[in-house]
Amino acid sequence: MARINFILKLLFIITLTSVIECAKRFNDDNYLPATIQITLLIHPYNKLIYLPYMLGSLESQNYPKNRIRIHIITERIFYEESYYDNDHSIDHIESDFPFDILDDRIRQNDETITLLKLWTRKNRFLYNGIELTISNVRMNENLFGEGSNNDGYWNKERFKFIIDTKNQELFEAFQSWADYVMFMDSDVILVDVNTLSNLTDIIQNNDNMIAVAPMLYSLTTYSNFWAGMDDNGYYLRTEEYLPILEQQQTGTFPVPMIHTCFIIDCRKKKSRALTFDPNEVENETTASVPYDDIIAFAKSASNANIQLYIDNRFNWGYIPSPINEMISQKVFDIEISQELVDLELESLIEGPEFPISSYLESFVRPIEDRRDTLLVDEIYVINLRRRFERRVRMEKSLKVLGIRAKFWDATDGKQLTNEYLEKHDIKSLKGYVDPFHKRLMTLGEIGCFLSHYRVWEDAWRNNYTKIIIFEDDVRFEKRFRKKWFEALDRFEKLEPIYDFLYLGRKLNGRFEETKVDDGFFVKPEYSYWTIGYMITRTGIEKLLRANPLRRLIPVDEFLPIMYGAHRNTTLALMYDRVEHLNALSLQNLIISPTHYVGDPLYISDTEDSGKISDKNTAAEKVESEDVLTKDIDRSYHSKDDNKQAKLFSGPQPPPNSYRAQVYSH
Repeated sequence: MARINFILKLLFIITLTSVIECAKRFNDDNYLPATIQITLLIHPYNKLIYLPYMLGSLESQNYPKNRIRIHIITERIFYEESYYDNDHSIDHIESDFPFDILDDRIRQNDETITLLKLWTRKNRFLYNGIELTISNVRMNENLFGEGSNNDGYWNKERFKFIIDTKNQELFEAFQSWADYVMFMDSDVILVDVNTLSNLTDIIQNNDNMIAVAPMLYSLTTYSNFWAGMDDNGYYLRTEEYLPILEQQQTGTFPVPMIHTCFIIDCRKKKSRALTFDPNEVENETTASVPYDDIIAFAKSASNANIQLYIDNRFNWGYIPSPINEMISQKVFDIEISQELVDLELESLIEGPEFPISSYLESFVRPIEDRRDTLLVDEIYVINLRRRFERRVRMEKSLKVLGIRAKFWDATDGKQLTNEYLEKHDIKSLKGYVDPFHKRLMTLGEIGCFLSHYRVWEDAWRNNYTKIIIFEDDVRFEKRFRKKWFEALDRFEKLEPIYDFLYLGRKLNGRFEETKVDDGFFVKPEYSYWTIGYMITRTGIEKLLRANPLRRLIPVDEFLPIMYGAHRNTTLALMYDRVEHLNALSLQNLIISPTHYVGDPLYISDTEDSGKISDKNTAAEKVESEDVLTKDIDRSYHSKDDNKQAKLFSGPQPPPNSYRAQVYSH
């Protein structure tokens, strides 16, 4: 008996030592990083424009490439000859058959395969291994659905192919050297270069964690997780979703569904219970579960008591929102390209630009050749030299939008002195105090005014008929170019002729504004912010003739006076003899500030500066202050006051609407 007890104790010590050594292996710098198998399922044509960025985001990862294996899986599509030949003269095919779309399909498929072959060839010696698998698929039924881009690719056979492929990849990861397997869709763009190392660290620091996803942003409330799912596997709206998505809470959260991009710990035995095949899910209600890989995966995890997790602590990356696949192919292609532009613009607000694979730059449409000034004579971007990071962001944003602009060195309030103002006879309006802070003008506010004023002078000297002025903290709204060109076209057709247009602003107070052109424009009431506006030569002349440098007030107080909407009547009387601007504002603004008071990256260059001396004030004096303005804070950028401020909009959507169709089995 004593001998048996001794043996049992010895076995316990050996087991405990093995566990400790295993733990050390993954936390000790003396051991190699975990091995990762990455599986990429690439759509044969629809995701071509995303691939240079998706593959670039993998290249940029700060993780040893010799510990990574990548398997890329795509398809070469073939069409029945009865649908297509070189002379497009098949007698039995209707004359309105979309040959142009078919040509585009074949071209995109060829380019996708060429791109993947090139990337594989250039990177094969950097990674532990890269394998490219190309399957052949013949499209011979339901080639093009009426009024849609459904070309027969997405059908039950395609879903079966995806399910079988992902299951095979999961099985091979279990059987191979992989410590982890990561599944990633072809339109995922990771901007966090530490994604792989952070995800593996998260799992290694949580003994019971098997699968986790990095939370990805889109331009809507769509993301790569669900916070609720019913017994049959359908999406369930919950109150937990938005707080996670909007980072009202941060951490790693248990959720019933993760998809699109996630990692699995293959070292844990329970991971063997995971599957993508609905037929393998042990559930009495299997017949009513959608024939879908991600739902089967979530159900298999639930049945095996495996908790799935989503992590929102970092800005991991981005995914496009699902696009309605029942729209026309031409519209679909435009939408998917526009979504990429808007995603990158959003990424640039607080993060890096989208990474492009060093070998795939030729597949990205060159922008320099098609940059323009939005059909105006010049676009000015006002930027302080010491805010170089803002200039860099704006340069990148304008490049993404295909906009050519002139950067204008702002007058820096921190370098202004009262002696300089006295020398150049620049005076603030005597008696003016800030409506909210009850103080004199700051040198930063004077610098801001001088920056705009000198741009007006430059435009007048160059005889420009129309210009746009942006400040360097602009967030461009979705579909910016399309919305702008529609606005400009409408603006130029208006009668009477207008000479000023707000692209973005903050309306002070709840005023009824007169609608123009069926409400596309409004006549602006008392508004703040000068983040972006268009002005004509006539408007510039009106501003310059007002001689504002002899009676300075902040520029966003000056403009409402000039279009006759300022609520401080005493202040307005100081400019009662000037010719007013004929001003409009877009009803739906197309720009907004990048940051607001309270945001971590919010900076004010007007408030954080010295005050003007009493001797640099003009003779005119504001004797009283209108009650309507005394509690208004011009500097306060409130998210609640700007309808464009929210990044997310719309309902919480399930995954791709077309994928969510139920295929019974």
